[in-house]
Amino acid sequence: SKLVDVELPKELVSIGSNAFENCIALTAIEIPEKVKSIPSYAFNTCYALKRVVLPDGLYSIGQDAFNDCRVLEDISIPDTVRTIADYAFDGCRQLNHINIPNTVVRIGKSAFSSCGIEFIKIANGITDIGDSAFYLCEKLESIEISSTVTNIGKHAFALCPYISWIKVDS
Repeated sequence: SKLVDVELPKELVSIGSNAFENCIALTAIEIPEKVKSIPSYAFNTCYALKRVVLPDGLYSIGQDAFNDCRVLEDISIPDTVRTIADYAFDGCRQLNHINIPNTVVRIGKSAFSSCGIEFIKIANGITDIGDSAFYLCEKLESIEISSTVTNIGKHAFALCPYISWIKVDS
């Protein structure tokens, strides 16, 4: 698709699965306030997507929602989000900073694998870090994990060669 720019109507209440999948020229998107979830594959393989504005009131980011958005570098997760599903941001290589709010309970399998994240703080409230959640984050240097985490999945931080500091709250 040659779609570069989209202005979604303010009245929009939902986005369907795969709605903008493979819109390889799309560079930015602002999700309207009434949208409460980003479904599976909604922006999967939008290779040029650089900036996303998510609305306050959003409660979930679906599986593969932003998978392989290779140049995505600017996204802020609202403090109403409860789940970040499997592979949600997998392959977002330019995403070097992410703030995960304390409303999130679960970070899905491979949710941030192969991202450019340098530092990650797992906030209070998060209980589950899925398998391979931060797998192959080659720039990841430091991790802070809250005491509310009860499960760290296998390979959660595997193949992150530059991790030099991990703090686990007690």
